[in-house]
Amino acid sequence: AAIALIQLCYVAPDTRLFRGLAKVGIRTIDVLIFHFLIFKIVSAVYCLIAGEPLSRLSEFPVLGNNSWWLWIVYTAVAVVLSYLMGQVLIKVKSKSKLLTQIIP
Repeated sequence: AAIALIQLCYVAPDTRLFRGLAKVGIRTIDVLIFHFLIFKIVSAVYCLIAGEPLSRLSEFPVLGNNSWWLWIVYTAVAVVLSYLMGQVLIKVKSKSKLLTQIIP
């Protein structure tokens, strides 16, 4: 499967989807850093919509058995927001001399 994925990258057409996936792949560390925080934000919104008590945020996982489709929402929101948060940090770091010295 891994070899097939690598070969797909060589023959993949130059589309927005593949360019977007490449950008996210380059910023994987941002996604790893921020995804837990973003999962809690999505869980809080889910609890508010579903009428669940916010005390459920301390549980893991927050999702109940009746919300099997929320993994799609979690994944999409976590990847997009994590990527955007990483981009914001890059911009802030480039503007700040102090952060450039602290964060390599």
